[in-house]
Amino acid sequence: IWCLQVLLKPIVSQFVVEPPESIESLVDAPLVEEVDEALVLCLGQMAVTARSDVLWKPLNHEVRT
Repeated sequence: IWCLQVLLKPIVSQFVVEPPESIESLVDAPLVEEVDEALVLCLGQMAVTARSDVLWKPLNHEVRT
């Protein structure tokens, strides 16, 4: 439970991070869409794992803001 509370804000904050301008030169760098998909999957798994309205509400609030 504490893990969800600790990781929620840093994970959600990644949605607004802009990739570096020189990302095209990095062969192994993931696409923005791939990172977004991984973040969505991570948050979805966090919601499933939480199994509690007490924890779902903050998750929902963070994602919406």
